[in-house]
Amino acid sequence: MKKLIIALIKFVESKKFSNSILILLTLIIVFSPAWASETKNDTTASNHSRLLEKIQTIKKQLTSENTAVIETPALYLKLAKTYSKLGKSKKEFEALNNASDIANLLNNQQDKLSVLIELGNYYAHRGDFNKSEKFLLSSINLAATMNNQNVTFVIKNNLANVYVSQGKFSDAYALYTDILSNENDSKNRNIYAKTHLNMARSYYTENKPIKSKQHLSKAYNATVKIVDNSEKVKLLLGIGKLFMNIGSETIPNYQEQTFNALNQAKQISSAIGDNRSLTYAYGYLGRLYEIEEKTKDALILTRNAEKLALLENMPESLYQWQWQIARLLKLSGDSSAAILAYQAAINTLEPIRHLLLRGQIRHGSFRQTIGGVYIELTDLLLTTSTDNKKDTKNITRLLVQAREIMESYKGAELQDYFQDDCVTKLTNKTRGIDKLDNHTAAIYPIVFPDRIELLLSTPDGLKRFSSNIDEKTLTNESQNFRRLVEKRTTRQYLKHAKKLYQWLIDPIKDELEKQSINTLVVIPDSILRTIPFAALHDGKQFIVNNYAIVVSPGLSLTDPQPLDREDISIMGNGITDSIQGFPALPYVDNELKNINQLYETALLKDKHFTEQNFQNTLKKQPFNIVHIASHGQFESNSQDSFLLTYSSKLTMNKLEKYLLQAKFRDKPIELLTLSACQTAKGDDRAALGLAGIAIKAGVRSAVATLWFVNDNASSTLVSDFYQQLNINTISKAKALQKAQVAMIQGDRYRHPSYWSPFLLIGNWL
Repeated sequence: MKKLIIALIKFVESKKFSNSILILLTLIIVFSPAWASETKNDTTASNHSRLLEKIQTIKKQLTSENTAVIETPALYLKLAKTYSKLGKSKKEFEALNNASDIANLLNNQQDKLSVLIELGNYYAHRGDFNKSEKFLLSSINLAATMNNQNVTFVIKNNLANVYVSQGKFSDAYALYTDILSNENDSKNRNIYAKTHLNMARSYYTENKPIKSKQHLSKAYNATVKIVDNSEKVKLLLGIGKLFMNIGSETIPNYQEQTFNALNQAKQISSAIGDNRSLTYAYGYLGRLYEIEEKTKDALILTRNAEKLALLENMPESLYQWQWQIARLLKLSGDSSAAILAYQAAINTLEPIRHLLLRGQIRHGSFRQTIGGVYIELTDLLLTTSTDNKKDTKNITRLLVQAREIMESYKGAELQDYFQDDCVTKLTNKTRGIDKLDNHTAAIYPIVFPDRIELLLSTPDGLKRFSSNIDEKTLTNESQNFRRLVEKRTTRQYLKHAKKLYQWLIDPIKDELEKQSINTLVVIPDSILRTIPFAALHDGKQFIVNNYAIVVSPGLSLTDPQPLDREDISIMGNGITDSIQGFPALPYVDNELKNINQLYETALLKDKHFTEQNFQNTLKKQPFNIVHIASHGQFESNSQDSFLLTYSSKLTMNKLEKYLLQAKFRDKPIELLTLSACQTAKGDDRAALGLAGIAIKAGVRSAVATLWFVNDNASSTLVSDFYQQLNINTISKAKALQKAQVAMIQGDRYRHPSYWSPFLLIGNWL
């Protein structure tokens, strides 16, 4: 059939027929099963681009012949799926909206249902679970009026999975239970097996392994009764993988149950010629043998999986087997081969990473999922550098490799958080990570389960230091420090500030002094994103007394360019009133007035600070500093993060959109200041959003706060920061340092709760 489709395409391109035949052939090609199969199986961007190009070429040919193009919801849904696999989210959304418009115009219930389902899935994959829930609920109601039970069950499963991702487990179980109420119906055995598997996954996510195992066994019992086909194989693979994940603590014979499910999947997929499923069967069996420390057998199985993934052009699975091979080689003691295998896995992963991040509802942080390959390789490189104590040149090479891997990891982590390509846009423009200015150093604290590694980049090169503090101890100490440093009436934070200084700064202190470092760029990792480094204490004074502290998500993600002081213009925005349930900020008025006395400022305050006015003002005038004195929150999900305007909440995507339109004017936006924002307390993923705000907003630097600061104190510090910034010889980092030190030396706001949450993010010059 595939050859026939290719022949039809060539026939279409020849134009040797009437327009009516052209339309008929186009519809045959676009809606044929072979086309759908090819679209489903081709996973690389080039293959998807080729298929998409054919559709667009045919459409252009129809238009050039003055023929009315027959646009149907189904056509646009197919386009949306292709755009999804290409990672073109905006185009995908546009195609879905076109499908929706046509379905509503034609008033075809089946088309409306298909569109609602796909919109629900689209928002689920984007992490916007509230919108996903809305569309899936609408599709359930519509399917019910059409008496389409099978489709209703499928949608309910999708919606229940969304509820699990939101942590609404009781709502999810209610839907799963509803589907299983007619479980004795043998016609829907596939759906019931899938529902039990989804319930098992949900209980596993909720850390209830006993209940998870119960539903997993029911899923297996239902699956073995299904006729051998690809759907059965997928169920067996899912069951086997979850048996393996639950592990031996709650299932004494989990190896046998895992092996039975995966081996059946291997046999069936081999018999029916389903190589795509067979690669997973080999790979998961290799993982089972890895757990059992049968390294040689595990390597054989995993290499079989790797060969099939290469043969079938499946990079989304290939990187997993390369990663697994790397772990097995490391276990066997072959570090050199393991490093090459890790690098191969990352090379395979990089071009498709954004597709994987957008294409699934994932549980757990990025670090716990595909981020592990970067962390494990960094660990191996650092460990190997220790084994080469006499080979200075090789040590340097390994350390540079480790730093480069961490830079890639930081970029991947931000891309996962923001779910877009803002990181890629920036890395194409930055100067690189080896061009630090004199008296400036960058420290990479890397948190491993058993220790903290400190990579220190200075103008003289790269050095490695370590602290033998395990991750659990570091996490507890960081959380206690963060909790207590916010309390203005106590100095209990001090002992924790000293411990963290001892672990993170003491090992590098001599090197900093030797090179006369006065600006320290911190690339924080994990829980360390939630703490204010400026408040670390050496027993005599705060670290900010000696160093200007800057936070960066990565040096390759920072564009260090000096601020042009000749013609600074500021757009000042602020809220003083109590609105939308947030308290008033009366000192914002003074803050904006103080800035206006120093610089030419366009002001939008209270009822004038609306999204529309914000957007219009940015369009009309060039600014190099945008100041927003209003409530803001950074959450674990970037979709929930916002800045407060008078009548709405400005999302990060909208902020990016509005600032982007100003970037292409004569003056780039050098600095975005957010003087009343806060992160979810103790949440390192929310703090990741704060650390990446400059990148997301498309500006060189940002000033923002880890927690909400006393209104008057915030106004005082910010005003002093801009006063210092008015001195041509002072960098942004030094301007913030001087403002913070001034508060330390005063009487009213010397406690770090007032000044330490202010972070300079990104460009420090």
